[in-house]
Amino acid sequence: MPAAADTQRYAEHKQREAKRSRKKSQEGRDIGDLPPIIDVARRQGCEFNLRLFCETYLKEQFSLAWSKAHLLALAKLERAILKGGLFALAMPRGSGKTTLAEAAAMWAILYGHIRFVVIVGAESDHAEEIAESMRVEIESNELLYEDFPEVCYPIECLDGIVNRSAGQLQNGERTRIKWTGRIIKLPTIEGSQSSGGVVKTAGITGRIRGMRVKLADGSTLRPGLILVDDPQTDESAKSITQNASRLKVLSKAILGLKGPTGKPIAAVMPCTVIEPGDCIDQILDVQKYPQWQGQRTKLIEAWPTSKRWETYAELWKVGMQEGRGIEDATAYYREYRAEMQEGAIVNWPERFDEGELDAIQHCWNLRLTLGIKAFLAEYNNDPQPDVETKQLDFFMAARQGAFTQWEIPAWAIKSTAFIDVQGEALFYLCTSWAQDFTGAIVNYGIYPEQRIGLARLSELSDLLSDKEGAGLEGRMSEALLNTIGMLRSKAKFDAIGIDANWGLSTDAVYKIAYEQAANNVHAMHGRFYGASSAPLNGGRPKQGEQRGYYWKRIIEGPRTRILFDNNAWKDTLLSRLQTSLGDSGALSVFSPAADNHSLLDEHFHAEHYVEVWARGIKRNEWKQTPGVDNHWWDCLVGAGVLANFVGCSVPTWSSDRPRQVSFAEMQRQARAG
Repeated sequence: MPAAADTQRYAEHKQREAKRSRKKSQEGRDIGDLPPIIDVARRQGCEFNLRLFCETYLKEQFSLAWSKAHLLALAKLERAILKGGLFALAMPRGSGKTTLAEAAAMWAILYGHIRFVVIVGAESDHAEEIAESMRVEIESNELLYEDFPEVCYPIECLDGIVNRSAGQLQNGERTRIKWTGRIIKLPTIEGSQSSGGVVKTAGITGRIRGMRVKLADGSTLRPGLILVDDPQTDESAKSITQNASRLKVLSKAILGLKGPTGKPIAAVMPCTVIEPGDCIDQILDVQKYPQWQGQRTKLIEAWPTSKRWETYAELWKVGMQEGRGIEDATAYYREYRAEMQEGAIVNWPERFDEGELDAIQHCWNLRLTLGIKAFLAEYNNDPQPDVETKQLDFFMAARQGAFTQWEIPAWAIKSTAFIDVQGEALFYLCTSWAQDFTGAIVNYGIYPEQRIGLARLSELSDLLSDKEGAGLEGRMSEALLNTIGMLRSKAKFDAIGIDANWGLSTDAVYKIAYEQAANNVHAMHGRFYGASSAPLNGGRPKQGEQRGYYWKRIIEGPRTRILFDNNAWKDTLLSRLQTSLGDSGALSVFSPAADNHSLLDEHFHAEHYVEVWARGIKRNEWKQTPGVDNHWWDCLVGAGVLANFVGCSVPTWSSDRPRQVSFAEMQRQARAG
């Protein structure tokens, strides 16, 4: 019995010691009551004002006066966070885009405007650097500590030891902080606006779809805001493949994310153009990607007009060569400064470096350092085409044939039409073809029909969105069916193609093409195949796949489509437009035309090509002039592809144009010599 009593007393002693140890440990982990808010009015004053938040709590990061670009970015960030929406804003390089993105993310989660923010960078490391900067700011910012104790005090209690976060308590309740790696999770504190707020990071080429966070109550939290910070690198901007990959993420993966209650995701992208035609240059095109509401801002609106800048440039060059830097050039500018400032308009007067006198000189120094092409792209978001471009030397007024509008020429054996889809209108063009690929443009127009006649997309008087009571897909489907019906009422078409490349209309196009397949209506995709690209028709055909001259028909049920090589077919149609009328293979247009087809000319001249060599093969790579409509040119290309698809032969030789050869033959020629 005594032995049993000793055993019992020992067991009770162990239980008391364990309880005491647990209590001591819990007391060590429990941070207790939170400090009071020092300045409630200061905190509340910034709750719905992102600019004031930056000026109040982050004034060291934003010490200079705001530029027009900054104010626009702040307004777009604030609107996206509070009301939703998608915005792409091109800002000059070095404008502090990353700092703005960081500030917006902090504001959004500290006030609970957004509970889950995702920051996307060009690479995952870049996005993680933003998260690390946010951690440092929250840990070290005294004003944030004073006014946001429910966030900063629990973090301070970690004392820099991240492992403590898992066990931290506040009055007996777990705070569930995460403060490491790619995720920030703010303390879960009852009554806190920011309780459990999350920031995650990702690279644009990483996993973005399906992002979610599991909460303590078992529910799932989905992203409410995506901040895309400069999603391209100098290397990716020069790569056709990488640009295409990033465009796919921006136009599909991000837009496909669902918000907290199934709502479309809100997103803001401060960005900079690096190369003409790079993914940012394309996403800013409101005609191609209207959902991003792209805007461009410039470092300098107008260059000074004084000829003295030529002397300045010489002094700058000599100073750099002889190791004196810009001293001589600056002295010259100081002497003639008033004259040399005439005509200049800068958008951020406070931006200039030590040793420079003002922002005008700063812009000129950047221009001299980088070259005008790089400056216009990266600091003015105004990329210019390569200087070695080939301009087109034909005009449609001189190519009018002996047939009228909607008249099918007697020599034609096939007729095709193509519809180019834009957000607010459809552009269509109708053609007829002989067996030898002699062609005729018998009509072109716009749906809905315009009260002002044919016009540029930006000047249309009647828009698809004018129709009330229908969503985008419904409006687009109705417009496509009406256009197809109108075309068929005017002429017998052997095939009609619809552009399936335009953003949110893709599903509607595939649905109509599938339902109208018996009437030879086809969904079509034109793709860029450059000199370094693998050929469109390389490898063995898949079962059921049809192939032709730089096109193939991919049969996949409701997603059946005709895919074609844009560059090769633009070369082919250019050769038809440069073949003399009366010769085999020439392309003509109906007559007469009230404006001599001047607007059609504008579309046909909206692109130029650059001769590019790769792997011993020369190809033309086509580029669009920014801001100029090219929709009827795209229509002509699509209609030409369909002409070959329904049986018209593409010539391999014409008297006044280089021979049109297959990609495989070009490779054989390159290997042979």
